[in-house]
Amino acid sequence: PTLSIGAMLRTDHNVKVDIDSTRLTQVDLPISAGAGVQWRSSRLTIAGQALWRSWSDANADITTLDGYGSFNTIDLGGGFEYIRNPRRRYQFPIRLGVRYSTLPFAITPGVQPHELELSVGTGTRFAAQRGGIDVGLERAVRSGGGYHERVWRVLIGITVRP
Repeated sequence: PTLSIGAMLRTDHNVKVDIDSTRLTQVDLPISAGAGVQWRSSRLTIAGQALWRSWSDANADITTLDGYGSFNTIDLGGGFEYIRNPRRRYQFPIRLGVRYSTLPFAITPGVQPHELELSVGTGTRFAAQRGGIDVGLERAVRSGGGYHERVWRVLIGITVRP
């Protein structure tokens, strides 16, 4: 088994808001901090991550532009991949994932929206591992401030390496 751990820290300055070449304001961009962990065995890989962003630093700038404000956000995710046949690692593994996040911008005053996503997928490799196709199905639910959104997504990825 192997264990991998990663971390990140990012800081951005601001973004300028112009309309018709006239500077209205500038909006502070967030500081981001995150960490992730992955554990891998011969048949199972489990991973998780967390990410925090300081979007509330932009709250005054957003409300100056008649927005409803901004909140700090957290993004939590995890999942696993199960290899059904260790001799053919790349032939249709089972993948499951979940992600929860709070969203930075209010839709109605004082209410922070959030979302939850669940996913399932698989894939295969061919041509000496130089080609591949991955497929997935996701269900996302977003809500906040009296609004609700539900969506199904079908994901198809194609890999071609020289």
